[in-house]
Amino acid sequence: MARLSVEIDDALLSRVLIVSQQKKIRLDTFIRKALDEALTSSNPVPVRKTLNVEDLIARAVDSVRNKEAGSEFTLVDLFSDEDWKTLSGGDRKNLGKGFRKAVEGLAPPIAKRVRRTSSNKAVYKKV
Repeated sequence: MARLSVEIDDALLSRVLIVSQQKKIRLDTFIRKALDEALTSSNPVPVRKTLNVEDLIARAVDSVRNKEAGSEFTLVDLFSDEDWKTLSGGDRKNLGKGFRKAVEGLAPPIAKRVRRTSSNKAVYKKV
């Protein structure tokens, strides 16, 4: 049998440990059964597409180039809801840092960060 190492967040690990202990099943057995059930059920878990942060930065920069000068936008505005929801919090943070560096680092810059929203999202302005 193959071995697999998986990174999961603490909250999910806690839930898995609690349920496996309640059912008195070894953790590896519980996870194997849960995966098998999820993949063979009549409503299988949809496959989430994987997104590369560097590719998303390039795509976002291209989207900004198509905007009118002076228009304001957030990074979220440049992506579909599906793509944005696919990203983890860490990926979103890396995307934001990389995007700012990309648009402000161009000579001349194509956008500047002008403020933050009440929900702490960076607002950019096309220059």
